[in-house]
Amino acid sequence: MSGKDAALQSRLRLIGTGILVAGMLAATLVDLTAKPDDGSATADYKRDEYQMEYIGGKSNLLATEIREWIGSLWHGRRLSETLAVLSIGGSAACFFLAQRLNFSPAAGNREDGTDA
Repeated sequence: MSGKDAALQSRLRLIGTGILVAGMLAATLVDLTAKPDDGSATADYKRDEYQMEYIGGKSNLLATEIREWIGSLWHGRRLSETLAVLSIGGSAACFFLAQRLNFSPAAGNREDGTDA
C-alpha cells in the first residue's frame, strides 16, 4: 500500500470514529431532552382516514401514511433513533472504504491480462 493510501485509510478511520462519536452523543442528548409522547390520537382519525380513501383512493391513503411516518422520524425520541442509525451507517461506510483500501486483487487477475 502506498503512503497516500495509508494516509487516506487513517483519515477515513478517524472520520468514521468522529461520525460515530458525534452521532451517538447527539442521539443521547436528544433522547434525554425529548418530551415523552402523549399518545393522544384524534377522535376524528377514522373519519378523516375514510374521507381520504374515498376522495383519493388507497394510493392517497398510503402516500399520506408514508409522509406522516417519514415526518415522525424527525421529532422527539424517534429523532434520537434516526440519529443513531444514520451515525452508525455513516461510520460503517467510512470503515468499509478504509478496509477496501487494503484489498489487493490476486496475482494474475489484472485487467490488462498480464501477471503481476
